[in-house]
Amino acid sequence: MTTATLSIPIPELLQATSDRVLVIAHDGALRKILQRLFSTEGYEVDVAPGGVAGLEILGQRPHSAVVLDLPFPAASAVDLCRRIVNLMPGLPFVMLSASADPADKILLLKTGADDYVTIPFSPKELLKRLRALMRRRLHVGLGDPDSETAAKLYAPSSFQEKRHRDVPPYPGLVN
Repeated sequence: MTTATLSIPIPELLQATSDRVLVIAHDGALRKILQRLFSTEGYEVDVAPGGVAGLEILGQRPHSAVVLDLPFPAASAVDLCRRIVNLMPGLPFVMLSASADPADKILLLKTGADDYVTIPFSPKELLKRLRALMRRRLHVGLGDPDSETAAKLYAPSSFQEKRHRDVPPYPGLVN
């Protein structure tokens, strides 16, 4: 198993000066489509054909978001989600998959993906979802890794899961 390491400090990675999107996709045609989609919208785009290359790129320069498309179901997709979250907590990332199975979606969202978009997808919708995630990241203080808000958001998932279990999702609804 290859271990990813950061070659630049986390605060510098979190403070990306321009919006750079990392696309990790096993399918070459989809990589080209996503690269064209994001670059025509003004994003700088890095592409990787797989998880190992993606993790290397992620550790080398700042990114504003990650878009990930890997074959699913596969343990490697779940493992890669966890590794991205561990390497760059708070970095927005969207999972693309041809699987519409709710169990697959739930697994990857629980693993750390911020959003899950089923293939085929609307390019406009993907852009809007990615922009919303990036905007929220900036508005909640993740641009400042020392902020109290960022510390709360970086809390281990076990804390977040406990918090969500203790609070009913809707007023008047008890689990």
